[in-house]
Amino acid sequence: MKPIKVLLAFLNALGLVGIIGGAFVAWLIMYTGRMEFIAFVIAAIAIGVGAIVASSIINYRLNKRAREQKEGKWSTPYQPRVVNDPFSEFPDTGRRPNVDPFGFDTPCAPGTSQTAESTPAAESKDKFCQNCGAKRSPSDKFCPYCGHRYDK
Repeated sequence: MKPIKVLLAFLNALGLVGIIGGAFVAWLIMYTGRMEFIAFVIAAIAIGVGAIVASSIINYRLNKRAREQKEGKWSTPYQPRVVNDPFSEFPDTGRRPNVDPFGFDTPCAPGTSQTAESTPAAESKDKFCQNCGAKRSPSDKFCPYCGHRYDK
């Protein structure tokens, strides 16, 4: 038998004995009229209630942990989130750092003309951080997300 189950059984038994013993002595005090043992009644009932409350709290926490393990909340170890990458919540782990994940650097729609100077591949270096892929303005010297220093 697990030690925690033994502890729960002991606390429940202590609570039951404390409350029943306190009630029995209280009945004896009322029957005999002798008030010398009233402190025993108060202490026995307080210990009994305290033991039952402690047993209930331990049992609740054990059941909560068992439910969480059953639901899978305890199955994976904690992995801290990378704060420096602004696109870390996207599932594409193989993305290239100089490609915009929102698709703003994709070619124009068919039927529109596009010159060689304004191709998205040529502009993507100037519009996005080469380290993390975040959008940047031409006046920036450092990336506001990852702190990468721009060449220009």
